[in-house]
Amino acid sequence: MPRQFKATFVDPAFTLWQQNQQVTHLAVHAACQMDILAEVVAKSSGHSTGTYKIDLCLRRPVMRLIWDLHDQHKHGGLTRQLNQHLATPGQSAQKEDDNELLSDHTPVDGPVSPFQVLQFTTADGTKHNMAHLLLQAHREWEDELKQLGI
Repeated sequence: MPRQFKATFVDPAFTLWQQNQQVTHLAVHAACQMDILAEVVAKSSGHSTGTYKIDLCLRRPVMRLIWDLHDQHKHGGLTRQLNQHLATPGQSAQKEDDNELLSDHTPVDGPVSPFQVLQFTTADGTKHNMAHLLLQAHREWEDELKQLGI
């Protein structure tokens, strides 16, 4: 069941976001599907959802960000009874301006190129690039499923 869920929901959401990385709702949707996968894995293995998700987050810290992002989106705030929320109430992925040297856009001697990036800001003020979060979480899920023998 987890592999089928991943193939049916997680991978298509992730792929669609990859093709449209500036679309906020696609990034949030991909993150939500990744978090829901944790519930599917827990139920299929006979574990409590909360216990499995906490263990997953301790072993794979990026999943804490994914979980918080999903809870923010689903509930409009964080509702679970953990003291380790990373997000502040009302946070979600947001477009922000950034500047970098972009190898495919910036001349060698030129100025940095401005661009917009989707970011998720945690309670401590750290800005997390959504592309990095989603790419890492997708890789982590593949590793997790292999490790579980699924």
